[in-house]
Amino acid sequence: MAATRRSTAAAEERAIANRITRATSKLKPVTPAKQAQAQVIQAELDRAKRLRDKHEEKVSELEDELERLTKPQEPDTFISPPPVIRFKIRFEHQWVEYNYAAMGYKGEWYLTQNGKNHPKMRWARLLDMIPKDLWDTIEVIG
Repeated sequence: MAATRRSTAAAEERAIANRITRATSKLKPVTPAKQAQAQVIQAELDRAKRLRDKHEEKVSELEDELERLTKPQEPDTFISPPPVIRFKIRFEHQWVEYNYAAMGYKGEWYLTQNGKNHPKMRWARLLDMIPKDLWDTIEVIG
């Protein structure tokens, strides 16, 4: 049984090697003109890739700057009475928006609907929970 499998595998390998030999024997040699044309195209391709990388880097920088400028600023949590905010959250793979509120106290934020999933958290983590397209729903209400 094992000998049959080995001979079948060897036959398949010989068949593949024969097909490769036939395919490569039909290849025509590259002419100097085509070689020169290929070098020009390769140079253009390399230039385009460098430009793409430069533009991708610039796009990334601009996205970071835009986020920095549009990111909601944390209300002062060291005042009395502590600030209360309301906002909307939409969880992954859902289109339903849920209303939340949080109270800030000494740098920590305590959420409504807290439960075990959302303990107290810092402002940055709170913003990570809120999708960027809902940042405009953050409102100080007290």
